[in-house]
Amino acid sequence: MTRIGTGRLRTVGLLLTALLLAVGMMSALSPANAAGADGAQAAEASTTATRTAARRVNYGAIALNVKTGWSGWSYDKASKAKAKKAAKKHCKARTPSGVNTSSCKPVVWVRNGCAAVAVRVKNNKITKVGWGVAFTKKKAKSLAKKKAGKKARVHTWVCTTRYR
Repeated sequence: MTRIGTGRLRTVGLLLTALLLAVGMMSALSPANAAGADGAQAAEASTTATRTAARRVNYGAIALNVKTGWSGWSYDKASKAKAKKAAKKHCKARTPSGVNTSSCKPVVWVRNGCAAVAVRVKNNKITKVGWGVAFTKKKAKSLAKKKAGKKARVHTWVCTTRYR
């Protein structure tokens, strides 16, 4: 086993310090920093925009008229309230004229994922409504059918654009 003397240890320490200083000076002189404060602000703004996009949240909703069976949906809205309002509006717009649209009610909403509504029908009337929310369409549909019970079928589904 070789023992490092005090002189060699000091030399290694000085070399490491010089290396760290050189790396620091090189990063200070990089093209991104060459523009001065403007370049630093632009780099910071770009980083902030990237972080904001990564945290972006999208909402979606499904509205259903249980009397007629017509539904409406929305996706990629900025808030839960906007998603519900858009789904209700879409439900009313899809309902044929002359039919009561006041029964269009939001059933489910979702944030960065998928939602589904399943219904059980007996004698041409909706007897049970089930909903599901999940990260995948398949899982949301499965949950909705499970909540609506046996012989239920998926009526409507929606997925938002997801950001991680």
